[in-house]
Amino acid sequence: VQAICAFLMGFGWTAFAASYNRRRSVKALAQAEVRWKLALSASGAGVWDLNLKTGRLLLSSHAQTLLGIEAGNVPWTVESLHGMVHPDDIEATAAAMRAHIRGATADFMAEYRVLRPDGTSHWISERALVVGRGEPGDPKRVVGTVTDIDQRKLAEQEMRHLASHDSLTGLANRALFHDRLEQALLHAKRDGNKLAVIYFDLDKFKPVNDTYGHGAGDQLLVQVARRVRAS
Repeated sequence: VQAICAFLMGFGWTAFAASYNRRRSVKALAQAEVRWKLALSASGAGVWDLNLKTGRLLLSSHAQTLLGIEAGNVPWTVESLHGMVHPDDIEATAAAMRAHIRGATADFMAEYRVLRPDGTSHWISERALVVGRGEPGDPKRVVGTVTDIDQRKLAEQEMRHLASHDSLTGLANRALFHDRLEQALLHAKRDGNKLAVIYFDLDKFKPVNDTYGHGAGDQLLVQVARRVRAS
């Protein structure tokens, strides 16, 4: 009897300890999740959590704003992706997500444009990671972040434009002209077509600068550039 009592007491203590440790683990996990969500929110990133089994997508309020989604809990479908992502970015974004879910990549990374209700687009950066898999290794849950990169993309676009266009007139500069001319020559040679380059000069442009100043000369160049683009 004493042995049985001792066994039952030991078993009860083991069960209690296991239950206690499980509660501590769950509590620690919940606290850790709160901490990283707080850290991400402070960094300006939105947070989303996708349950692949139920097809439900949970979004933080900031993620909703960046993605242009009004609800914080929405069904995740291919149709919803097509309604949110710019048509030119859908294929690459979807392919990157599929590759990560099947385990081909360590994480998911994508930069794409989100369509706004007014027809405009907004650049965002998205990162995600599969955080839960079933017994056969099937993914169950994906957690990700979304960040606003619209200003960076606009700055990059402006830098590319300045590198290939004249800052005064907005016309293609010498580097871009040579690049386009090379392409045109290759196409003409491949297709057996002929190519012509028109060159023109502004007569008596120097007296304009000398008489009225370089500001007036610049305005003259701007007006000529406008007329060239319009013809």
